[in-house]
Order: sequence, then C-alpha cells, then structure tokens
Amino acid sequence: MAVDPTPGQPDSPYAALFRQYIQRSTQATLAAVQSAGPALPAEQREQSLHTLDFALELPEAWPDTRDLLLVLAPKLDQAGMRQDTIPYLQRGIERCQAAGDLAGQAGMELQLGTLLTSIGRMDEARSLTMASAARYEAVGDPHYQARALNSLAYIDRLQQHSDSAAQLVQQAMRLVTPEDSETTNSHFILGTLAVESRDWPAALDYFERALAGWRRHNNPVMVARSLSNLGTAQRGAGQYDEAIASFTQAMALMGELDDPVNQAITRLNLGNLYWATGQPQQAMAHFVQAEPVLRRAQDWQWLARINTNMGVVHIELGQWEQAYAALTTAIDQNRMIGDRRAAANALDGLGELHLLQGRPAAAMTCLEQAMTELGDLVGKPGYAGLVAEIQEHIDQAQQQMMQQPGEQNGPAEEQPGEQNSPAEAEKAPQGLAF
Repeated sequence: MAVDPTPGQPDSPYAALFRQYIQRSTQATLAAVQSAGPALPAEQREQSLHTLDFALELPEAWPDTRDLLLVLAPKLDQAGMRQDTIPYLQRGIERCQAAGDLAGQAGMELQLGTLLTSIGRMDEARSLTMASAARYEAVGDPHYQARALNSLAYIDRLQQHSDSAAQLVQQAMRLVTPEDSETTNSHFILGTLAVESRDWPAALDYFERALAGWRRHNNPVMVARSLSNLGTAQRGAGQYDEAIASFTQAMALMGELDDPVNQAITRLNLGNLYWATGQPQQAMAHFVQAEPVLRRAQDWQWLARINTNMGVVHIELGQWEQAYAALTTAIDQNRMIGDRRAAANALDGLGELHLLQGRPAAAMTCLEQAMTELGDLVGKPGYAGLVAEIQEHIDQAQQQMMQQPGEQNGPAEEQPGEQNSPAEAEKAPQGLAF
C-alpha cells in the first residue's frame, strides 16, 4: 500500500492527486471523529480505519494522522475492538519515532499500554506506560504525565503492589490541580485500592468523588463506569438496593454508549451481588451473559475473574464438571496475567471441589499450590482471610485422608456446611469497571 513516491523520482500527476486525496480524507475523518460524540457508529469506525491504512504510509499527512489515531483508539477500545487497534498503535509508534514526535509517541505508548493491560500482557504494558510517563515529563506535559502515572498505578494494583500504586497516585495528583480530570482518575485508583483493603467507607467516598468529577467534566463514558464502581463499593458496604440501582443504571448507559466490555464487567458485578445474597441461579444468569463478551474482547483479567466466580457458583449448584472446567481455566488465566492471589483463590476453589468429591489427595495438591502462589504476599490486602480459608480446607483434606484408606474417585455425599457460603466474598472478586 505504498503511497510515498520512489526516492529521487517525481510524483506522477495521478500519484500527486492521490496523496492530496489521502491528506484531505485524513483531515475530514479526524474532524468527523472529533465531533461524533461519545460513541462512534460501526460504519464510521471501519471508514476511519480504512483511512488510517493509507494515511500511516504518507509522512506529510502525519500530524493529522497522529491526531486521528490518538482520538480514534479509545473509541475502538470502548467498542471492544482491542485486537484491531493494537497494530495501528504499533505502526503509529514507528511513525512517531521516524518523525521525532515525542509527545505523539508518548500518547500512543500510553494507549497501547492500556490495551495490553486489558489482555494480560502486563510486562509489555508496564514498559510502555513507564516510557510514556518519562516522555511526557521530557516534553513538559504534566496532565498526561499524571495520566500515565495513574495507568501505571492501576497496573501495580492489579499485580498486588498496593503501596507502589498509592505512591504513584500521589505523585500524579501533585502534578495537576484538584479540578483536573486526572485528579478524578486518581480518585478512581484510590477507590480500587480501598476495595482491595475492604475499606468500604473510603471506597464509597472515592468513587462518589470520581462520579462527581466525571459529571463535572461532562464525560458520559466515565460516568457510566463510575456508577459501576460505586455499585461495587455499595455492595461491599451492604447497601444492596443502592448497588443494584447503580449497576442497572450503569448497564443502561453503557448500552447507549456502545461500551460492551464494561457493560459485561458491570453484569459480572451484579452477578457477584446476587451470589453474595444467596441467589446463585440469578448470579449464573448474569455470568453466562457476560462471559462471551469478555472472551471476544480477549480481556483476560476479567475472564479470569468470571471463570473463578462461575466455578464457585457451579459448585454451589452441584454442577461439578462445569465447576472443574471453569476453575482450571481461571487458574491458567490468573497465572498468565500475574495475579497470584487470584490464582491462589481459584486453586482453593478447585481444592474445595475435590473435597466435595471425596478426593482429599487431589485437594491437597491444589491447596499446597495455592499456598505457594501466595508466597511473599504476606500483609497484602486479602492475604490473611484467604490463607485462613485455604488452611481450613487443608485441615479438612487431612481429616478425609485419615478417614479413608484410599482415594475415592466418585462424588462424596455433601455434608451440611461444606458448600460455599454466599458470604465468602473472596471467591467473588470485587469487579471494577475501567
């Protein structure tokens, strides 16, 4: 698709006209995307990508091509087109490097890092986001430097580096004013950290501040996501009616805004609420609707969570084959994205399934692996409660092994109290839309 003239050769009249056409098309497409509002129709998304295919090969169109890619990429992500967007950002970074465009490169690195975070490529995401923050510092752009630091804090939170995440958020907040939109984004990150430590009053406060901030900045996409986050905090605080209202309102807005991935995440959160209140059938109905959307988007972070939750609910419903499939999938996915605590949580669920089936040796293998996964996470949020639960299951496995001379491969009769209680919140990770 080369549109550059051959070096040393003049443009033919046709080639010159074609290059002018690409430049005009790029400018028109940029203006259309900028004025399209919060959601971009599917036909316009496809036309914009078609324009980019040519524009990225035309150096003199670069400033407009850069701006088009930077404004288009978040809208493609919003529509769940993450895999489609990644190669365009990679090509854009190459063009930035060729043009010496540090600010453009920083923006594309930041957006690419966000996409790679969602699909579990955490090392690459961290490297790109750190590079973006450094470049924004070099060009003297504190607003976007703060955005990169907030994104880096979110990656740290996902990988249980809570102290580092909090420090990065504070660093970001020092770069901008309290009225800046990145301060609002910082409140979101601080809310996620409060959820991790089960500090529900703080989570409610931060998410309410984030919601108010996005409303003040007239950002309907982030308003919808903030409603979902607020619902998570309300659920944790036991405000179930308020949480259902927040989740329902968020899903309706996300449907209007064509934000299917975050709508699925919100549906996962609503399913968690139903599970926590002893309604496993309703929980599973929401999980089943959300899972295909997350799978199509290859959002491994949330797929890992939903598979863990589906496994737990399958156990409660006595659907052991489905529970085994979901939990083993969740273990692999959590290990892939580097979430060791969540991997331990899924392994504990699988160990409990083996116990219910009268297979204590298999259960012990899973539970020992769970303890190994936790490793040096002592003192991290959720660690003590999860270790206590795993140890309880280890004690049960040891008791079963003493009571039966050989491993039983068939299902054992369930005894009262052996099924997962809806109050065991650790098995249903607190989902947060982002």
